[in-house]
Amino acid sequence: FGSPIASLYAQPHIGGDIALLSGVARALLERGEIDRPFLEQSAEGFDGFRASIMQVSWDKLEASSGVPRSTMEEVARRYARAKSAVFGW
Repeated sequence: FGSPIASLYAQPHIGGDIALLSGVARALLERGEIDRPFLEQSAEGFDGFRASIMQVSWDKLEASSGVPRSTMEEVARRYARAKSAVFGW
């Protein structure tokens, strides 16, 4: 019945989407899986963004999002290796 809509499904609390995506960003930053030259050329304020993401604890991200750290790290791992990605909610 039907078809799969996602290769990975993470269900944040209502209003927890920013915390979920912040956790994914933190995992990418911790793993060093960012395109720094692209960000320096195409984005403003990356260092401030990085600092703000890194100051939020994993406990806070988990509590605010309702998603375990391991799931956020898995989203980050898959995203870093994907040729393309779609986030939907």
